[in-house]
Amino acid sequence: MRKILYFLICSFLLTSCLVQHAKRSKKQHLTIFSDCLNEKDVRIFKQFEKKEEIDLHIQYFETDSLLAKIEKEGYNCKADLIIVNSSFSIHKLKEKKLLQAWQSEIIDKRVPKHFKVKNNQWIGVGVNPYALACNDTIYIHDNLKKLIRSKKTRLHSDLFLSKDFIPLYTQFLYSKKKKEIDSSLISKIKFTTDRNLPKDSVLKNIFISTYSSIIHDSILTNKSLMNINKGSYYNLYCAGIIKQSPNFYNAKVFLEYITENRQNEKINNIWKTLPITLSDIKHKYAYQNIPIFINTEKYYYYFSRFNQLERYFEKHTKDRLIKVNNPSDIADQTIAKKQKN
Repeated sequence: MRKILYFLICSFLLTSCLVQHAKRSKKQHLTIFSDCLNEKDVRIFKQFEKKEEIDLHIQYFETDSLLAKIEKEGYNCKADLIIVNSSFSIHKLKEKKLLQAWQSEIIDKRVPKHFKVKNNQWIGVGVNPYALACNDTIYIHDNLKKLIRSKKTRLHSDLFLSKDFIPLYTQFLYSKKKKEIDSSLISKIKFTTDRNLPKDSVLKNIFISTYSSIIHDSILTNKSLMNINKGSYYNLYCAGIIKQSPNFYNAKVFLEYITENRQNEKINNIWKTLPITLSDIKHKYAYQNIPIFINTEKYYYYFSRFNQLERYFEKHTKDRLIKVNNPSDIADQTIAKKQKN
């Protein structure tokens, strides 16, 4: 009897120790890989960390390195969440089945259907419209397709990376039946980092860029700006949960947090982009009424060919890119050095 009692006591003590050891730590963790946030940006989310008792870790990578790392590590990737500055970039991960599907009534209410894909494998957290800048004070036209066909315009652009250009370029492809790539847009553009548009009495010089770049650039903001509003002309800052995320629940809670109106406006102010729900419908770049193609067969057809598009774009821009130091670039570099010192 004593032996049985002794055995029971030992079993109880051992079980108690194991249960205590198995209790999860009060402080939870969340790791984010991003090409538009860095570890210093953790301070933006201090309120989230305090409220949810979750330690946030942000690791910054250049876009190509980030995508390659996640693809190489696969299900062994240590990231829970990815936030990137292009819908093209995150769609590549979706096509490789590296993003987790999930559901949230909160997200369904907050994020418009045209800013996310089925099962929330990725959702938009910021909108970056494409914009035009020109020297001419006369309103030319905001229909880019007509500008391309016009012999009176010369186009310039600093969108020489696939992730920045392809979401715009998909609007200029031929129909599915022709299975061809429309080269008229790429062939007409002069790809350059020089934002000083030449003045010409005959030709209209127009610079194609993104809203965030123009807001950052003192040279372009002094030009006549036009919104390209004749189609789905915008890129998205996007977020998605990595498959086999070690902290899936924490990632979901974070996405619900940054899509709340006040928090979403806060982070988009930092990016110089527009929130997913723009409260000011009279804003020059309001996009609520723009025809959307993200969740349609047309959009999926375009992006199903992203490898072909990427190769084609790089082939036609790599040797044509003219790199020039802008005064604004030099100013940014000077400020960065001062901050570093």
